[in-house]
Amino acid sequence: MTSRPIAWLVLTVLATVSLAMAMQSCSTTPTSAGLAQGCSINSDCNSPLVCAFQRCHQQCSESRDCPMNEQCLSDPKTGTLACRLPDEVACGAAGACAGGLVCGGGSDQTCKNSCTMQSDCKVAGQTCDGRTCNDVPATDGGSDSSPDTGVDSSADSGNDVTTDAGCSFEGGSDAGPLGYNPSNFDPTALAVVDGGLVDGGINWVTPPDVNIITNCGYMCMPAPSATIRLSDNSLAQLFVVHDFIIQSNSSLTLTSAAYTYPIIIAALGKVDIQGDLIAGGGIVGVDQAGPGGNPEYGVSTAHGMGGGGTGFLGVFINSASGGGGFCGTGGMGAGMAPLAPGGGVYGTADLVPLAQGSSGGSTIREGTSGGSIQISARTSITIRNIATINVGGGYHDINGGGGGSGGALLLEAPTIAIQGRVAANGGGGNDRFFDSTNATATDQPAPGGGNGGKGSAAAMINGSDGVVGDAGPNSYGAGGGGAGRIRLNTWCGAATIAPTAVISPSVAPATTCATQGTIRH
Repeated sequence: MTSRPIAWLVLTVLATVSLAMAMQSCSTTPTSAGLAQGCSINSDCNSPLVCAFQRCHQQCSESRDCPMNEQCLSDPKTGTLACRLPDEVACGAAGACAGGLVCGGGSDQTCKNSCTMQSDCKVAGQTCDGRTCNDVPATDGGSDSSPDTGVDSSADSGNDVTTDAGCSFEGGSDAGPLGYNPSNFDPTALAVVDGGLVDGGINWVTPPDVNIITNCGYMCMPAPSATIRLSDNSLAQLFVVHDFIIQSNSSLTLTSAAYTYPIIIAALGKVDIQGDLIAGGGIVGVDQAGPGGNPEYGVSTAHGMGGGGTGFLGVFINSASGGGGFCGTGGMGAGMAPLAPGGGVYGTADLVPLAQGSSGGSTIREGTSGGSIQISARTSITIRNIATINVGGGYHDINGGGGGSGGALLLEAPTIAIQGRVAANGGGGNDRFFDSTNATATDQPAPGGGNGGKGSAAAMINGSDGVVGDAGPNSYGAGGGGAGRIRLNTWCGAATIAPTAVISPSVAPATTCATQGTIRH
């Protein structure tokens, strides 16, 4: 089945705003410092000003206590609540903010408190969108409880969405032909061609009772609707479908052999995973990462941003390799110093942009990373109780190769229900005699081979270090792979996670590698 053609226009808005902050030296007279002047403690400021971000501010409990256009912020170091100063609003030219604040995403290039969950927002009336704390918009006063878009209901955009559970929200006039705003790309850049997306979307269902790993593989996917460019200028392959359904007893396997870039699936209706979605490193042929993962297919030197150090070669000639890192660090290789390090931590909790996992180090072929996938749906996402999504890391050779990190999985819909297993664990490390194992969609770590370190799983987000055995260099163990990232964005309350469901790495606050946020509207 082929997809309808989609015309793609990349719309880029570059906002460059300079930030000049002249930090004043702290006054030696306790009450002499005025608004915006430097301070160390509250008594340095003229009463009733308070000291926050090392300057005197007007105190507040919520943003309506502040002058026009000044948001109430919490100083991450002291917890003091203070009104943002005018020269603290805009992000710097490099997108940086002072005082531990972060730059808002999209068109909102203002400095705010960072967050990964609601409890991180200390100011009354603010909510966490998974990245920053934002003031809750006023409602329109009508029976519709969704935030006011600033457009009178008589001029409705026609993008109202009602979910299977009866929850509704307005897609907004900027939602384009999808009718909602997915992360990582602008839906208004999608053109309506040849009958339109909404009326002509693909209703794709995998064939039942087919072992896709051996008989079908990636050929079960339709052709991509477009190759798009993300906010960090990297590429992704976009699939626009109607309903995305993997039937029970069916599997869909996606590898870097077919998809060298991360995959974004945008559903006009619902997503229903009843079988298995496999995008893990090493699942099909031990030398293939998941889609967009590392090493890139056919390019064994591409390790990714958190690639593990290569052992038994160069600087680390007397050490096994390190495991790949992503949200968790890779384990260190064992041997004689200098030891090959595990890969470090990178990326953002909200997976904007959609980052890729990294491979472990190796002298032959690397432990491959899990894939990078975003699945966005207009109404709902359901992961059934016998279903799995696996974007875990893999392993490769028995020559002291490090395990690959877990990949990235971003799910977003008004409602998400997880009854089955969703995992982005790291692969196990090897030594020169024994194979390790690929990560599985469970809360159990992938075992290392021989003296190799375990991969990450559950609350253990870092790969384990390899150990030295009693057979000399042949028993030097490689490090296991670190955890990938999982993100769940919803609108109608938090994701529903069944008591028997497995999400690994564990959901926040147990770890920071599986987080929840709010879908854009």
